[in-house]
Amino acid sequence: MRKSKPKARARKKRPAATKEKPSPVESTLVVIVAAIIYVVNPLDVIPDALPALGFLDDATVLALAVRRARQTLDDFMTWETAAS
Repeated sequence: MRKSKPKARARKKRPAATKEKPSPVESTLVVIVAAIIYVVNPLDVIPDALPALGFLDDATVLALAVRRARQTLDDFMTWETAAS
């Protein structure tokens, strides 16, 4: 169990140490948090009281946040596998 910890630390430090690829993690986290706040917030572009349309804007915002997070993860995995 103890042998897996050094591998995790080394992997975590490697991308930051090489400085080859800038990390867009902060902007992706901001998009995810903003999407969650938008969905939870009762003030929407289209009120949730309207059937179907009210939840469509929430679903659209969530879909855009998921797409952004998935693209960031795909970019990182592509970079990670190409570097090894």
